[in-house]
Amino acid sequence: MIKMENVTKVYENGAVGMRDTTLHINKGEFVFVVGSSGSGKSTFMRLLLKEVEPTSGKIIINGTDITKLKRRQIPYLRRKIGVVFQDFRLLPSKTVYENVAFAMQVIETNPKIIRRNVPQILAMVGLGKKANAYPNQLSGGEQQRVALARAIINRPPILLADEPTGNLDPETAWEIMELIQEIHRNGTTVVISTHAKDIVDKMQKRVVTINKGSVLRDIEGGGYSDEAKNVEILY
Repeated sequence: MIKMENVTKVYENGAVGMRDTTLHINKGEFVFVVGSSGSGKSTFMRLLLKEVEPTSGKIIINGTDITKLKRRQIPYLRRKIGVVFQDFRLLPSKTVYENVAFAMQVIETNPKIIRRNVPQILAMVGLGKKANAYPNQLSGGEQQRVALARAIINRPPILLADEPTGNLDPETAWEIMELIQEIHRNGTTVVISTHAKDIVDKMQKRVVTINKGSVLRDIEGGGYSDEAKNVEILY
């Protein structure tokens, strides 16, 4: 599903975002990517979205080497990846319904399908009664639910979430994680970059720890700082 082969990213100022990293994520996996600020987590996510290019190495998503994609092909790659950000990134002038529908409109989905699917997704994330509200009328948790609905409305095989609970209180954060688990149970491959130690420790998923741009640790069923609970995965 996702393969990084000897990927290095060096920025123009000389900063190293990723350093000779090899990592494989299989279809249907749930993976936490953890590490301190500046460890390389953001670079990792940006590389998968092709927001930045690797200095060397190869990145394969769904069998396609995305390092070879031309600019005009990038939007088609991103249609297969749902993305949730810490700051929600909702369109303030659009309602909840319109924010989610917009993700379908940009790929020219039949309006009839949009009218059918958007209410279903909103109901799934518990916002069926908020369809006509605007983002500034919602709580942070509700805004993140809208962002999640928008990310999965086109049924992407991969969901990337960059600090999805970073701006939320603990109770709301768990509600969001429960929704993401439900999405995962439906077959979506989930990759979450996070600092939320309590969530990572409790959920016991695969945990990839990045430090100074390299994979320091890769443990199945691990915690945020679990060093030796399970055998590391080596590729």
